[in-house]
Order: sequence, then structure tokens, then C-alpha cells
Amino acid sequence: MKKMKFISIILFISLISLSIVAATDNNTQLDKTTLTQDNTPINAINETNKIEKQITTTNKNNDILDTKNNKQITNTNPIPEKTSAKDYTQLNNQINLIKNNGTSDKNYSIKLTGTTYNFTDRIVWDGTPTNLTLIGGDNYYHTKIMLDGMRSCPLFGINSNHTLTLINVTLINGVSSAILNYGTLNFINVEVINNTNIVSYHNSIIYGGASVVYAGAIYNTGTINCYNSTFSGNKAISYDTQVTYEDIELPPAIAFSYGGAIYNTGTINCYNSTFNNNLAKANTMSANYLALYEPDSIAYSYGGAIYNQGTLTLVDSILTSNIANSEAYRSESGKSFAYGGAIHNNGTLNIENSVLNNNSVISNPYYAYAIGGAISNNKIMNIKNSNLTGNKAVTNSNEEIRVETCGGAIYNRGKTSTNNLKLINNTAEYGGAIYTTKYMNIANSHFVNNNITYTGGAIYTENGLKITNSVFINNAENTIYSSNKSCNYSIENNWWGNNNPNWNKTLQNIEAPQSWIYLDVTTTKNNIDVTETTQIICNFNYKTNGKNITQYNNKILDNTPITCSLMNNLGTTTPQTAIVQNSTSTTIFTGTENGIETINIKTYDTKTNLSTKITIKAAPTSTKITYITPNITSGSNMTIQAKITDKNKQPITTGEVVIKINGKTLKDEYGASIKIPVINGTINYTYHIPENYSAKTYNITVKYLRNNQYTPSEQTTNFTITKAPTSTKITYITPNITSGSNMTIQAKITDKNKQPITTGEVVIKINGKTLKDEYGASIKIPVINGTINYTYHIPENYSAKTYNITVKYLRNNQYTPSEQTRKFTIIKK
Repeated sequence: MKKMKFISIILFISLISLSIVAATDNNTQLDKTTLTQDNTPINAINETNKIEKQITTTNKNNDILDTKNNKQITNTNPIPEKTSAKDYTQLNNQINLIKNNGTSDKNYSIKLTGTTYNFTDRIVWDGTPTNLTLIGGDNYYHTKIMLDGMRSCPLFGINSNHTLTLINVTLINGVSSAILNYGTLNFINVEVINNTNIVSYHNSIIYGGASVVYAGAIYNTGTINCYNSTFSGNKAISYDTQVTYEDIELPPAIAFSYGGAIYNTGTINCYNSTFNNNLAKANTMSANYLALYEPDSIAYSYGGAIYNQGTLTLVDSILTSNIANSEAYRSESGKSFAYGGAIHNNGTLNIENSVLNNNSVISNPYYAYAIGGAISNNKIMNIKNSNLTGNKAVTNSNEEIRVETCGGAIYNRGKTSTNNLKLINNTAEYGGAIYTTKYMNIANSHFVNNNITYTGGAIYTENGLKITNSVFINNAENTIYSSNKSCNYSIENNWWGNNNPNWNKTLQNIEAPQSWIYLDVTTTKNNIDVTETTQIICNFNYKTNGKNITQYNNKILDNTPITCSLMNNLGTTTPQTAIVQNSTSTTIFTGTENGIETINIKTYDTKTNLSTKITIKAAPTSTKITYITPNITSGSNMTIQAKITDKNKQPITTGEVVIKINGKTLKDEYGASIKIPVINGTINYTYHIPENYSAKTYNITVKYLRNNQYTPSEQTTNFTITKAPTSTKITYITPNITSGSNMTIQAKITDKNKQPITTGEVVIKINGKTLKDEYGASIKIPVINGTINYTYHIPENYSAKTYNITVKYLRNNQYTPSEQTRKFTIIKK
């Protein structure tokens, strides 16, 4: 009896506890319609308990009353508007001095001259003065001052009707909602990093209840204006540990976590700011001591970066890799709900020109619901000109009883206005990009490569839909799925990735549209020469009903990437990917090789069923000989220069030429034709003219060879080999010679450059008579390496006297004749 009575008491207390958090459950049935009921923290937990966890005490105006640091520092002298502080103690004292002695008509500022300020308690801005600015590092050198909570202390509190402006500072390692703002908080070039709010609540055998955490970094009921700032690595984590004992059934363990970086019920305006790697996590655990009953456990997490119940405006901002994660105790009655990997909105949300990338909402067994990989919206959301890519709604459950992940990028159960969105590579079980329970009007948006496990590759809708001028490419099957056929649907005039969509794979429980966008692909020229260009024009200014094509001039599908993919690589495209503007894109194709090129049209790098063909012909060329060495002689080097151009007189930068002399192609030592590469439209070749080339006129031809790009061309002209002048010099005659003895004659024969001549013959004359052999023929002495060395036997009948001796180099095909005459004397014996 005692045991049963005790259990009855516990059950009664449990009912009271459950009534406190009724807004979080409210007899929720676990279906897709009700699983997103907003579990408003104000309704879930008594507001007084919440404030007591984060600040010392709260008055009726939500002002923060600082009981530790609000020292009554008085000063009879006027307080300067501009001061400085080098550490936390000086900073705290300066602020207290301003609070207690300043006036409301002045704007006070403190220059932070130190590097790191180690906080020992929260600094509260209140009192008579209302405006304070803390100025940190030098923005020019991108230095920031560290305001450090050292993982044990919060940082700031701002009371209502007060404004705190922070410039060039880093707020790091704060705890228990590092900043509590009930007034106005301005951030300029501020980093909010690694602040944590972790609450571990032990649900005892007597009390029951829940663990609730609000904001890893900032709790705001006032106004925040944020410029060029970063929120990174902040965490709001709630643990509720359930302890069970033998034969005793306890109330459920419940954990709530709201906003990994920010919890907002006021107004926030963020411009050019970044939220990355923030985490909102709720976790319920159980220590089971021989329990007969497994307790229920419920975990709720809202907004990996931001929980919004006021007005939130994000412009030119980035939210990436934020996570909302819920994990319930692993019993069959454990339930986990995670909402909004980056943002959970229960107020008014405005997003413009921003990026939400790789955010995740994660829920774990056994009843696991992950809702809105980037955004979960319950109230009013206006979003335009923004990209949502790579976001995920996932569960990590291998022991699931019921698991649902909805809306890889957006889960909507409120009022929305959307325009010009790119939803790419998002993933969920239902609604790869968007899951909506309310009517949505979507325009000028791109749904690409979104994926699902079950249905609704791009969109899952429960309550009607209107989509116009949008793009659907390569999403999973059942691109748009409706669970309610009776609702109002209009999906006219969109582009579905090709001109003949398969509606059975694209739409489920929705009638096919009466008309859709038709892509017309044309070229300015279908036949071009190599190096010529043609334009490939993709024009979306048409629509079709599957039979007829009509003009549709609505400037749709702007910013769609169009890639012209070459099948045979016979040319180049510029740009590689064109962007649609005014419903058209233009790509310039330049032929580089002859042949037929097939060009496939891709959007977002996904093939359409569209292509075009271009015939490329080898381009005509012109070869012109520009220089040949004049007055050339055999045995010397001849320079040949030529210019090769296309039909537009532009230099050709590829290919080869051969050279012919009198119709015979010049060959190398192995007998192969010499092919000279064309460089920047020219060739410059040096040819050594063989010694055996006669002095005469020759034909020379320079021929550009056919290749895949160009036709052949050639030019022929003449050049003349002339005879080279020579010089003959007698270098030695045997002196004091007598008749009947041998006389040695030596001579040197050179060309005009005084180089030895290696060919030809000489004759020798004595007193004008040419020496002859025994047969009466003139004796011709060969020139060897530019010299002759001849021995002549002087006849016995030569008188003793002086004689003329002449050495004459004979004319030939290469050289002119030359001679020299000297004297020699025959003496008496």
C-alpha cells in the first residue's frame, strides 16, 4: 500500500509538471501536421525561472540589476566622455564610474588599450547615462580585442532604454547567455565565438520538470543592429537526466534548447554577417536502476544559429554549418524533435541576398523528427535573392519506430513570400528542398539536385501551391508531391530541365501544367572555318503546351547557368558557362579543328534533351616568302624566312612547312623530309648550300602542310647562287735552284672571307707557259684544304737566269679564278 500510495503521489506531481510544459506537448499526436506545433519557451517554462537561471534578479521592466559589480563609485569631477581601459578591472571600474556619475545627454566611449580582458562577472550597462561605446582593435590592421569569459563567466547585460555599441572586439568563452540585451546592442566588426550555455537538469524522484536553455551567446528582447560580424562555435545545450528506480515510474525527462547563437524576442537587424558552426542541442538521458518502467523522454531543439520570436532581418549574410540536434533517451517512448538547422522562426523573418549553406537538423531515436534543414518557419517569412544549398534534415537512427525528416532547406507552416531563390543539393525524406503545410507562392526560383528518401524531390506540399518562372533540374522523382489533391495548384510556365518533361515522374497528385517554358537553341552560323566563331543562343522566351510553341516575353529564368558541352572537342566555348540574362544566354564557339561538332546544352551541369551541330572546315591559309639571303654562294648558309597567315591575315600559330629547291623537298641525314614548325605565324630556317651546287638560278618553294585546322598553301620564288671570288697567294718557292734539280712551289687559295677553299684546281706557268705532262696536257694540281704543294723538276736546258712563275686557281661552278706571279732564279752549277 505504501508503495502504491507513493507512486500515486509521483504520478500527481508528474501531471502538474506536464501541465507546466503543456505547450510543448499538448497531447501532440505524432503526425506531420502536428509535429511542428510551436513549443514556445515562454509557455513551456515559467519566465521567472528562466531569468533566474541567467541573471541575478529581474525587475518588472526587464532591467538587469547588477548586485555584484554595480559599485557606487562617486566622483565630484565631470566624467570625460572618452576614456580608456587596459584590462577587465579598469573596464569594469570605468563603466561603473560612468553609470554612477555620468549624465544622460552624453555619449560615452571607452578605448580598449589591452589585448585580452578576462571577465570575472557580467558587466551590466544601466544607470543614468544611456549610450556607451567600447572601441577595440584597429580595423585597418584587422586586429580585435578579446573579451574573454574564460568558460566560467558571462559578459554583458544591457538594460532597457540603454545602448551599448561594440566595435572591433571578440566576445569569447562566455557562459549562461553571454550577453543579455533588453535595450539596444550595436555590433560593428565583432566576433562572437565559442560562447556556451549548458544546463544539465536532474529530474529527481520528487519534482519532475524540464531542462531549458536559451541562447548560446545572446538573449535578446530589445534591439540588435549587427554589421560585418561573425557568430561562430556558439552552443546552447540542454541535458535532462532521468533517474529511475526499481518499481517506480517517473515523470518524463524533457529538454529544450533554443538558439545556438541567439534567442530573440525583440528586433535584430544583421548586415554582411556570418553565422557558422553554431549548435542548439537537446538531450535526455536515463540512469536506470532496475526499473520496471522505462520513463518517457522528450528532446526539443530550435534554431542551430537563431531562435526568433520577434523580428529578424538578415541582409547580405551567410549561415553555414549550423546544427539543431535533438536526442531522446533510447526507449520506445523516447521522442526527439529538431527544428531549423540555422533558424527557427516563430515571429517575422526577413532574409535578402544571403546564403544558407550546409546547415543540418538532426534528430535521433526512437520517434525522431528533423524539421527544416536550414529554416523552420511557423509564422511570417519573407525571403528573396538568396541561396540555400547543401542543407539536410536527417536522423541518425538505426532503431527507429517512427522517423520523419521534412524540408531539406525549408519547412513552412506559416505565411511566406519567396522570390528568386536557389535551392540546390538539399536533402530530406520528404521535400528535398521545401516541405510546406501552408499555401506557398514561389516565383523566379531554382530547384536543382535536391534529393529525398521517400517523396517530394523538390517540394512536398499539404495545402496548395503556386509556382511560376522557376527552374526544376535533376531533382529526385516526384519533384513536386501533394498529399491533398483537392487543394489549389498552379505550376504554369516553369522550366523542367527539357522541352518534353515526363510528368509521371515529375508530379504526384498534381495535374500537369497547361504550358511550360520552351528552350530554343540557335546558332548564328552552322558552318564555319577553323578560327572562325559562331554564337550559340539559348532563348527561354518561349512556352509550349507540347504541341505549339508561342512567344513568352517575361524575362524569366535569369541567372540560370547554361553550359555548352562539346562532344568531339573540335573547338572552344567562351564563357564555359554562360548566365541567362533577360531570358537568353550567349556562348561563343570557336572552331579549332575541322569536322562536325555536336554541342549538348546543359543547365546546372545536367544534360537537357537539346543539342546543336556545327560543321567546321579547315581554314584557308596564305604563305609568303619574306626573305632569302642574297648573293649566296655554294657551300655557304642561306636563310629562308616566310610568313603564314589565315584568311583574315592573322598569324597562324600551329602547323609545319617544308621547303623545296627545284621541286625537291629538303631532307635530313636520314632521308626524311625536314618539317619546320610555324611559330607565331613565321618560319626562319637556315639551309647550308652544298659545295656541289653550281652557280645559277634555282626555284625555291615554301609549303604550309595540311592539318586538322588549316588547308595547305605555298609560294615559289627564285634565288641565284653566284661564283665566289678567290685569292691565290704563292707562299714558298725553293731558293737558289739549279737546272736539273727539283723545285717546290706552295700556294694558298682562300675565299673573300679569307677562308680556305677546299675544292678546285690550279695550274702553274713559267714565263707564261703552262706546265704540261708527258702527254702534252696541262698539269692541274688539286686544292686541298686551301693549299697546293707541288714539286717541279727543272729541265737541264734551263739557263741560269731569273724567271716568272704564276700559280692560277681555275674557274669552276663555285669560284672565280685568281692568280699570283712571282720570280725565281736559276743559278749556275
